[in-house]
Amino acid sequence: MWQYFCYEPSVDRSSCQVPDCGSSLKGKNATNMLTHLKSKHKNIAEEIAAAEQQRKLKDKTSGNQQHLSDMVRNMTSLCM
Repeated sequence: MWQYFCYEPSVDRSSCQVPDCGSSLKGKNATNMLTHLKSKHKNIAEEIAAAEQQRKLKDKTSGNQQHLSDMVRNMTSLCM
């Protein structure tokens, strides 16, 4: 999401970098930036949401694989 905003600390504002937008938000709050993208640039917000879903799925899958590995290791140690 940060690739769509430029934070200017001297004025404490984040300006939207989407062409022809020109919006400026106070501070650098990620929630406000996402809200802006959802309301003004739906396609970009949808891309961000899809990428986040993929990341969560990947994290969940790798976490499950680690959990299964731990279970097998524990079962193996019990059988010896």
